Amino acid sequence: MQPSYSRVTCLADAGLCMFISDMDTASDSELLDSLAITHIISLNNQISFPTKYEYLPINIDDAPNEDIYQYFDDTYEFIEQSQLSLTNGGGYSCLVHCAAGVSRSATIVLAYIMRKLRVSLSDALTCLRADRPCVQPNLGFMFQLRAYQFKLEIPDSPTSVSNHNPEPVFTSENKQVTVYNSADILFLQPSDTSRETPVTVYSRFPIPPDVFPNVHIVHVRGSFISVVCDAALTDTEPMRYCVTESYLACPLVYNLLRHSSSRTPSLTFDEIEQYLGENYPDLWIANKYTSQYIKRYYDGDLESLTHEKLCQIQQIAGYLNPTNAIQLAGVLNTLERMDTFNLPEVLEAREALAERIRGYLDI
Repeated sequence: MQPSYSRVTCLADAGLCMFISDMDTASDSELLDSLAITHIISLNNQISFPTKYEYLPINIDDAPNEDIYQYFDDTYEFIEQSQLSLTNGGGYSCLVHCAAGVSRSATIVLAYIMRKLRVSLSDALTCLRADRPCVQPNLGFMFQLRAYQFKLEIPDSPTSVSNHNPEPVFTSENKQVTVYNSADILFLQPSDTSRETPVTVYSRFPIPPDVFPNVHIVHVRGSFISVVCDAALTDTEPMRYCVTESYLACPLVYNLLRHSSSRTPSLTFDEIEQYLGENYPDLWIANKYTSQYIKRYYDGDLESLTHEKLCQIQQIAGYLNPTNAIQLAGVLNTLERMDTFNLPEVLEAREALAERIRGYLDI
């Protein structure tokens, strides 16, 4: 029996004239013809039969920092156009595929379902997973799908947990500054008065600039060091900060406390540790490992950190082979998250490893 991720999935039960599949299926001309395929969206830029089908090739990796949102409207129009080619009163004319039919292609199909059927992301996932249980867009794609739902002004389903008013993980003593370890605050309805307070968002994920009003976006490239910035607590101006991934919340709070305008002098690293341990134990305990890297950064231990990361990347690359390439892709993601800063040699080594992994996976 073939694994579920390698089978073509028809969305007829949802009333949609389209298929989603992996790359192998998209390379089988006889199968495509038997399904009356005329249009193909390829999320790994693969065109197998250039003169036989109408293609929309999109070259994008399955990575959280990829901007897939920019393709939602174009792919919607392409799928709608494919419906005009339906013949004999039936059949399904559009196929959407990536390498495995799990993340990239699923994201495009989910965006189409949301807009076509006017349903929430939660309901669209339920609909798609009923026919294709393996569907699992990466975290960045999920965020962009939520942003698309917000732009389309589609309300959350009653069972969705994203509709609540998020609680901050840190509040300054003067109550003027709050930090959230979730991006849920962005998805509050515009009628919520809290949206009047500016929000600064730290994110590895692309955030569509036209979706969220009154939001300042700071793009984080892979590591907590990107949130060690000049942001400071203030005595007068209300400010809200949030991160799209919880591991970034701790270094943001460290930095805010360290640059507090209400303290003279500012807190030292050890004083911040003690303060968080006493007042915000959940935040402190959950990020204890990260805090050690923060301390090393504050102490100016950049040279040894660079050496450690380069050695780690080189060791992984040394053991890379087709068998463990998928597992190492996950390790690469961990490196991207835990890397302590963005020096050119670290980024170059990381990209070289990513290229080798893409070669082994043929994506």
